[in-house]
Amino acid sequence: MQSFRQSSVEYDRSGWQRAAIDSFEVQVKHRPDIEKLYLSDPAFPGGPVALHDQMKTLTRPQAKPLPQDAVVEVEFILERDGRITLPHVVYGLGPGYDEEAVRVIQSLPPFSPSLDDEGKAVARVWRVQVPFFH
Repeated sequence: MQSFRQSSVEYDRSGWQRAAIDSFEVQVKHRPDIEKLYLSDPAFPGGPVALHDQMKTLTRPQAKPLPQDAVVEVEFILERDGRITLPHVVYGLGPGYDEEAVRVIQSLPPFSPSLDDEGKAVARVWRVQVPFFH
């Protein structure tokens, strides 16, 4: 477990994750179509349980042992048509896990998008936790 924590700390120090977040924030500022106010959250076809099951199915096993129920939190833009764009890790577990979490998110089918107060689909920033199991 100690070697996992040490490699995670070294990975964080590399700046890779911060660079991705900074780039994402700059791109979001240049997207006036991304809503800050919305009436409904996006929905995955089949609901939260189906999303969890889909991520579990898509996730490839990793070699390093993890604490029980470890997750990587991935942020992205959910477009008006339900597509996922610009996924990046916000809270990660280190090399291998973070890249795998982004790959899983990119592999998901489209969501039902958020709706504004007029019932129109809107783009928005969304976060999902990708679980890793033993």
